[in-house]
Amino acid sequence: MKKYYWALLLLFFLSCTNEIIVDLPEQESYPVVFSTITPFTLPYPKTNNIQVFESNELSEEDTIVFDEAKIFVYENNVLLGNATYNNDSYSYPNNFTPQTGNNYSIRIISKAYDTLTSSTTIPQVVEIENLVVNPIAYIDMDDWAVSEVQITFHDPKNEVNYYEVCLSNKGINYDSRDFFELRTDNFSITSESYYPSVLNFDNNFPDFLLFKDDKFDGEKFVLNVYYSPPQSWKAGQNHISEQQLLVHLRNISREYYLHKTTLLHQIQNRSEDILYGTGEPVNVYSNIKNGRGVFAGFNSDIMQVTIKDTIY
Repeated sequence: MKKYYWALLLLFFLSCTNEIIVDLPEQESYPVVFSTITPFTLPYPKTNNIQVFESNELSEEDTIVFDEAKIFVYENNVLLGNATYNNDSYSYPNNFTPQTGNNYSIRIISKAYDTLTSSTTIPQVVEIENLVVNPIAYIDMDDWAVSEVQITFHDPKNEVNYYEVCLSNKGINYDSRDFFELRTDNFSITSESYYPSVLNFDNNFPDFLLFKDDKFDGEKFVLNVYYSPPQSWKAGQNHISEQQLLVHLRNISREYYLHKTTLLHQIQNRSEDILYGTGEPVNVYSNIKNGRGVFAGFNSDIMQVTIKDTIY
């Protein structure tokens, strides 16, 4: 009955719409820089690179144009060398090995735009103290299992920290992993502007949960997150597939936090809701002088958990 009601409501809204053609003015293009950097961490190292685009407010796709830009990389204001162009992105110099507490900056020179500059630091690692996984926390409305992960860590005292939590399947390398959509009831996250409202019927929950420590500075913090694990119907039974679950706890820089939360908020507001329509536009934070995008550092602790095939 509930599904029938929403189908009728959707049909009503669609029948009341008119096509409007708007003649929009041309928009100037602008440079966009994206690079997140982190120390080399075994056994799951991340590739550090720099992506430089030319973009447009109304364009559906970014176009990579800076294949001949000069990118200078600095550590604590000392020049390390130049980044080199390789397969649609720039590779950092061979001696670029980000270290906790150090400051890093980039300077990008091209003929098309003014010089682009940015800087960031690498926060300290905050370790996961305890991890508990419940493969079957509850059964959802579609009769599929939802798993729960409880993460415990201790927040450093008397300093502002920003965090990101995500869950993924173990992949061949850091950049090829599939991240799970996450939900939580923790107020430190649900109070964030990017986290979808329960009033939005078309909720798309994020793959990354970002939050700050203003509500628990210097304290032990316990976070419960929920995700839908890989599962299937086999031989008349529901099965949660065996998986190598990776739990990522990232201590992120302020610019990382501001850029990603505003970006997620913008994405949420672009999504149409059947009752409320689209939200107000959101300005995505950028720390790129003379351009847009982000150059940001983070540090992470990653724990791996083997979840066996589970019948429910």
